[in-house]
Amino acid sequence: CLNGGSCVRHEYFPTYSYCLCPKGFSGRHCETDTRTQCYEDNGEDYRGTATLTESGKECLWWNSNHVAQKFYSAYNSDALQLGLGKHNYCRNPDRSKKPWCYVRRRGYITYNYCDIPKCDSNPDDSVYSNAFKQFIGSCFVKVKSDKFFRGASTSDPPPGTQSPSKQFPKLDSPMYCKLKKLNKKKKLGPKQRLFFDLLVLSASSCGQRKFKIFKIVGGERAALESQPWIAAIFQYNHRMKRDFFSCGGSLIDSCWVLTAAHCFPDYFPRNDFSVILGKSALNETDAHKEQRFQVERIVLHPEYDDSNDSYNNDIALLKLKSTAGKCALETNYVRPVCLPPEGLSLKDGWQCEIAGYGKEKYSHWYYSQKLKEATIELISQETCKTEDYYGSKITDNMLCAGHPQWKVDSCKGDSGGPMVCEKDNRMILYGIISWGDGCGKKNKPGVYTRVTRYNTWIQQNVNQGVGPS
Repeated sequence: CLNGGSCVRHEYFPTYSYCLCPKGFSGRHCETDTRTQCYEDNGEDYRGTATLTESGKECLWWNSNHVAQKFYSAYNSDALQLGLGKHNYCRNPDRSKKPWCYVRRRGYITYNYCDIPKCDSNPDDSVYSNAFKQFIGSCFVKVKSDKFFRGASTSDPPPGTQSPSKQFPKLDSPMYCKLKKLNKKKKLGPKQRLFFDLLVLSASSCGQRKFKIFKIVGGERAALESQPWIAAIFQYNHRMKRDFFSCGGSLIDSCWVLTAAHCFPDYFPRNDFSVILGKSALNETDAHKEQRFQVERIVLHPEYDDSNDSYNNDIALLKLKSTAGKCALETNYVRPVCLPPEGLSLKDGWQCEIAGYGKEKYSHWYYSQKLKEATIELISQETCKTEDYYGSKITDNMLCAGHPQWKVDSCKGDSGGPMVCEKDNRMILYGIISWGDGCGKKNKPGVYTRVTRYNTWIQQNVNQGVGPS
C-alpha cells in the first residue's frame, strides 16, 4: 500500500487483503492523489484525477479494449509504477511535455494533452532549493538552535531581501540567499561549496528522486534514478591488482557517505577503498552517470563493537576526496538522501525500501551484479527481541525489518546500504543494512543500524571534517 496506506487482511479469508487509504488517496494501492489540482515539471509523477483533454474530450480508460493494444495501458507489467490502472485519469508514462490520455477521434484512437494547470513555482523556493543549478553566489542561513534545526548565524538580510520564513514557518529566524543571476557565460574560477545543515530537510533537494517507486513488490531490478543516493564501495586487492566490490553506502552530503562500520576491518588502509556513485551494475561502467572518488578518511563510530558478532553501533562515515572543495555533483543519478529528524520513530508495519548489489540467495557465491531494490516492513522492537527472533542481541541502536512472507530480505553484499522510508514526500535514511541470520529466513529479519541514534555524531563529524580514522 502506497502513500501511507495500511494493508488490511480479511478476518475469515487471510489470503485476501486490501489497502485502507489515508485521507486524500484512493485506488487499489492508494496510488491516486484525489487532492492535487496541478502538475509539476512535466507531470510524470502526476497522480491526480483529471479526465478531460485540452480539446474537451473525455479520456478513455487505460484498461479498456480500445487501449489494450496501445504501447501504454493498464496491462503493462510496470503499469502501477507508471500510474496506469482501472481508471481514465491523465498520466504521463512516456515523459512527454505534460500529462495526456488516449481519446477517440473520428473513429481512431489517438492521444491528447490534458486540461491541467501547471503548479505555480514560488520564485523564492526555486532560488532556495535549486541554487546550484540556476544561480551563483553565497548563501547564508540563520536558524534556531533547537534539537535539529541547527546552522551558522549571519547578519540581518540586505535591504529589499524578503525572509523566506513565511514559506518555512518552522524556521523563525531570518534566512536568505545573497545570489546573483547568471545572464551570460562567465569564467567563474574555482568552485566553492555551499554548506547547508544536513538535518534541515526543507533546505535542500535531499531525498528527492527523478523516479518515484509506485510498486509494492520486492526483489526487482532498480532504476538508478529511484535510488540516486546509493554508493558502491570498492576495495583494492593488491594480489589481483584490481578493485572488488565490498559494501554499499548512502550519499548524505557532497563529500560524505554513510555506511556500516563492519565493512572496514582494522588491517586495511583507507587508500585501498574507493566509492562510485551513480552505478547501476557492478559489471558495467557508464561514464555519463558514474562519479568515482578515492576515500580521504574513514570515521568509525568510537563505540562500534564487533565482539561476539554483536555489531552494536555499526555505523561509519567515509569522507570522499574532493576537488576544489566539491565532491559529488548532483544529477538525476546522484543525489543525497535526507537524514531523519532526531527522535523520529515510524510505526510498526511502515513500508520502507532497501537497495543493493548483494547476493540474491545466501548460498550464491556471486553478487547480483545489478542494483536491486525491495520493499520491506518495519518490525516492532518488542517482537524482534523475543527468543523466536534475535532475543538480547537486539539493542536500542538497531531495528528490524522484513517481508511478511519472508520472501524479501537484504543479504551478503548489501551491508552498509540504505533502508529508506518516505516521510513528508521525501526519502529519509532510517536504517543502514547491518546483519542478520541468513537471508529471507522465517523469524530472522534483517537488522539495521538505527540512524536516528547518531544524528549528533554524524553532524559533528561532517561539519568539522575531522575524526579518528
